[in-house]
Amino acid sequence: MSKRRTLIKALLTLTLFLCAIGTNAENQNGKSWETLIKAISAVESGNNEKAVNGQHVGILQISPCVVDDCNKICKEKRFKYSDRYSKEKSIEMFNIYQNKYNPKGELDKALRVWNGGPGYTIRGTNRYVKRVMKKYYELLN
Repeated sequence: MSKRRTLIKALLTLTLFLCAIGTNAENQNGKSWETLIKAISAVESGNNEKAVNGQHVGILQISPCVVDDCNKICKEKRFKYSDRYSKEKSIEMFNIYQNKYNPKGELDKALRVWNGGPGYTIRGTNRYVKRVMKKYYELLN
């Protein structure tokens, strides 16, 4: 076998290997993201879609300003305030918000943005991050 053919075969094998790793990482990240949302829901509302705490409602305790922000991001009035009581719509808003303010999908940043908004402070969000991450690791085990 020529050196060129050997090199091509090695590159193809490496490419397939890297693709397999990437696919597995995406699946794991997707699962991690789903688990993070479950942990937030458990901490925020005890998984209660009807939970109310002042202006924050639903499983993810969404405020009216998050609904307004999601509508601005979408450039259309996609969500109503009543959508905060829907588990599916709440998760959709969470994902839109995260895609805008946490495009890399970092779990730590996701929690800080969700708790403190896009202008969060580390100090101001530390307690929340610890509570949710504790629940997150419980759900993983």
